[in-house]
Amino acid sequence: MKVAIPLEGDKISFHFGRCLQFAFFEIENNKVLNKEIVDAPSHQEGAFPQFLKDKGAELVIVSRIGRKALEVLSQLNIKVIQGIEGEIEEIIKKFLEEKLNGEKKSM
Repeated sequence: MKVAIPLEGDKISFHFGRCLQFAFFEIENNKVLNKEIVDAPSHQEGAFPQFLKDKGAELVIVSRIGRKALEVLSQLNIKVIQGIEGEIEEIIKKFLEEKLNGEKKSM
């Protein structure tokens, strides 16, 4: 599974549509196999969801996300967990331990 998190430094970005980078975590058997930090594409409507799909993301963990982006991610079969804050390493650790308390969204 490939998980994407919008970044602001080493923390999750406050808003999905305003991040400058994404962290991608490749996870298998509950372990991180690879972590990649990638610059976000220029902000245009629908650009971030398609970028995540092209990078193979199956799940996006966010703090906040707009309704339109949420709808497009859903159309692309990318699941979303929202309402998450903190440092990305701690977020992934909690995700792997199934202790990440957020709101799962699929429209």
